[in-house]
Amino acid sequence: MKSLSGKLGVVFFIIGLITSGNLEVWGADWKLIEDSKTSSSDSNYYIDMKSIKEFLEGKFRFWILTVFLPPGTTKPTIEEAIKQGRTDYIELDCPKKRYRSVKSEKEEREGFNPIHPIRWYNIEPNSVYEKMGEVVCDRK
Repeated sequence: MKSLSGKLGVVFFIIGLITSGNLEVWGADWKLIEDSKTSSSDSNYYIDMKSIKEFLEGKFRFWILTVFLPPGTTKPTIEEAIKQGRTDYIELDCPKKRYRSVKSEKEEREGFNPIHPIRWYNIEPNSVYEKMGEVVCDRK
């Protein structure tokens, strides 16, 4: 029989996962938004449609999955992409057409903790972030 402190530890661990956002990636609904090919690499960009949350008027947060592949590689299944790719929690400011990465699962696993404020980036025309904006900002 487990002790009460052991059971409480498990409960607090699960609560920590939920509040940190890590469980949002599980059970995701990944939508491919960009399949770009260059001479140096192929890239696939996905948005988790279930994770899109509007937290302020015109500002959204959501998970993206980025997969970089050698040129000419067959597009992976979503299960393979999740294993190979990188997930980031993105904040998108639709009215100002800018974005920033709020959280990176890869950086978190590697113990990276930025000590500087998270920088905003302008959304460039014809970029993958412009496509993300079209999917996220225009869905109402």
